[in-house]
Amino acid sequence: MTDRGSSGAARCNEGASSLPRLLTSQQLASYLQIPLRTIEDWRLRQYGPAHIQIGKRVMYREDVVAAWIDELSKPAPEGAGDS
Repeated sequence: MTDRGSSGAARCNEGASSLPRLLTSQQLASYLQIPLRTIEDWRLRQYGPAHIQIGKRVMYREDVVAAWIDELSKPAPEGAGDS
């Protein structure tokens, strides 16, 4: 018979703090202050932060969202957009 004491639960939670936080599409829309439909459109057009699918749920890693926002806030390279 195996011991099912609290030590197994403690081991299971050891790495939990290092896991990235996941956001739903609704949470991402709220955070960015844009409509949920925009998030869905972006996903279909392969724009916006990368998403992951867990079953039927679409989720966004908080660190990936932050990196995507950082990329958007970088200045355009010299000469970009010049004709």
